[in-house]
Amino acid sequence: MEISEMTENVDISSNAQLTELPAFSTLIHIDGNLLIENNPLLESVDGLETLTGVGSLYIEYNDALTSISGLSAFESVGSRLYIRDNPALCASDVSTFVAGVTVGSTTSTVDNAGC
Repeated sequence: MEISEMTENVDISSNAQLTELPAFSTLIHIDGNLLIENNPLLESVDGLETLTGVGSLYIEYNDALTSISGLSAFESVGSRLYIRDNPALCASDVSTFVAGVTVGSTTSTVDNAGC
């Protein structure tokens, strides 16, 4: 089954074994929140290349995360955009990503200091 839109939240959180995301090759939009949090071994968000928008985006507390380039098609966040406390993620990469995204409400991008 190919899914292009989800109406609920997608929560990818607190998985001590997760090193990469599964490919969501047909997923274009999530009406709810996308939470990618507390995954200490996750290095990238590759697998989300077709995703263009979400209700809110939270990418937080992923100690090994070095790349958000998997969000290359991203265009909009309806409400909150939080990319913070990812110590291996380069702050300039986060700034470049945020500059290309329309955000409906709050943006927080602190403590990403990987380069």
